Parts: sequence; C-alpha cells; structure tokens
Amino acid sequence: MMTKTVMLVEDEASLLENLEEMLELEGFEILKTMNGGEALAQLKHRLPDLIVCDIMMPMMDGFEFLKRVRADARTASLPFIFLTAKTADEDQRFGRELGADDYLTKPFTREGLLKAINLRLGKHHSLSHLEQERRIQGGSRRSQAVLLRIAAVEGDLDDLKSLAEEMGDIDLLDGQGNSALMFAVMMRNEEAARLLLKAGANPNLEHPKTHLSVKAMARSLGLMRLAREMEG
Repeated sequence: MMTKTVMLVEDEASLLENLEEMLELEGFEILKTMNGGEALAQLKHRLPDLIVCDIMMPMMDGFEFLKRVRADARTASLPFIFLTAKTADEDQRFGRELGADDYLTKPFTREGLLKAINLRLGKHHSLSHLEQERRIQGGSRRSQAVLLRIAAVEGDLDDLKSLAEEMGDIDLLDGQGNSALMFAVMMRNEEAARLLLKAGANPNLEHPKTHLSVKAMARSLGLMRLAREMEG
C-alpha cells in the first residue's frame, strides 16, 4: 500500500510540529508550510493526497487558499480539511461553499483527526474508482449498479428512483465496498439518501475497510438528522 501524503498548512509552529509528529507516527508522509502562499508554491512541485489547513493565517487566510486550490485543475479535487477555532455556522457554510470537505475544531483529538483524514481519503478513492467504472463501462455497457451509484453521487433523484425500482439489489457493493446509499451519504446528498432508504437500502451495512455502518458514516459527516432517521 502506497504511503499517503498530507499537506499541513498551519501558522502556529508548535501545533504544526505536533501534527507532523502525530501523523508521521501513523505512517503518513508530511508536507508542511506556515501560510497559504508557501503552500501554493509547494503545490506547483508536488501534490499531496489531502490538505489540512488552518483558517486564520497571516498573508493569506484559509478561505483564500482554498479558493485558489479549487480554481486550479491540478488541485481542484484534492480532499481538504479545515482546522479551525471558528465554530460559527456561517463560517462553516462559507467554507463548504468554497469546497471544503470537513472541519475540525480546535482543540481536537488524535482520534478525531485520524477519522476525518481516513474518511476523506476513502471518499476520494471511492469517487476515483467510480469515475473509472464510468469510463470503462461506457454507453449501453454501463451496468444498472454503476448508474445507480452515479445517480447517488450526483443527486439525480429521477434516475435514482427509476433505477432503484428496476434493480433487484440496490445494496450491491462496488469493488471498494461502497453501496449507492454510502455514496449518497459521502456526498451529503440527503434527499438521495432518503429516497434509497425508502426503496429499501440498508443503513446498517458496514464498509469493509472502515468498518463504519452507513448511519455511523452519516453521524461522522455531521448529518445528524439523517442518522437519527436511519436509527428510527
């Protein structure tokens, strides 16, 4: 298994060193910078698998750095986690609109950090695999299961409903262990998830690598109302 590389962007030197040590002990390779400008310069030469970035930084804050990351085709799809003392809903909404995948609020735990990183890396890998399936199974050769997963990712409720009605097993897993419902949850497409649940998708299915059930995945992604509906 290839070593994953995490870019850390944090202006507080002691926290940066602690994060580096923590993640290196978990087997990650680390690229570290203390501001967005340095990070952009590094990204021209080497791409990480994921970025963990503070919001409040001198010269260029995390929001501006994220804008530039998402505007570059080479880095647009990189998983991106904000590490921040900001907890206001409007700050989180703004970050998500810019394309942030997750927020970790200081102070955070080692377990919380690792869970967030592994979930985001898993999502990125799963979406990349789905895109490969989309390309390989082109046109009429594309299976219903692949189409169902694509509709779940894209939140296409009309296609999702018709495919769910036609398929015998809507919980059919892809090669990475993901069901269509898992994809809907990963993408935070709550209406797509509710449609699949109504059609009989199983919220207790566990992902073979993370060992998280779909409802546990929903809780981890902050979809608390959806998670409660799955438990009800």
